[in-house]
Amino acid sequence: IHRTLAIVDRNQNGRAILAAEGVGLSSLITIDASLFKQAADTSLISSDQLQQILAFTHDPDRYMTTFLAGHPGYLEAQIALGGSSRERALRCLELGYGQRR
Repeated sequence: IHRTLAIVDRNQNGRAILAAEGVGLSSLITIDASLFKQAADTSLISSDQLQQILAFTHDPDRYMTTFLAGHPGYLEAQIALGGSSRERALRCLELGYGQRR
């Protein structure tokens, strides 16, 4: 494969990862800060939500660490919900975020 297409580029380093493997990426849309700023300007999201999104996109590891420190039972609650919530919470634990008690 020398080139691939994504409908949505979430702008989370996928382009660089593919480029390192010699694969070019074309996308129909790239999600970046301007999209979220426009959503806040039109009251689709609050300014608090905008700040959370920008903090996450700037440094996802720091955001996750800070969020989980402020919400100590969050992952356990998500695991208890089952389904995709459980799967995402377990993935967070696999990646080293939070600790199971």
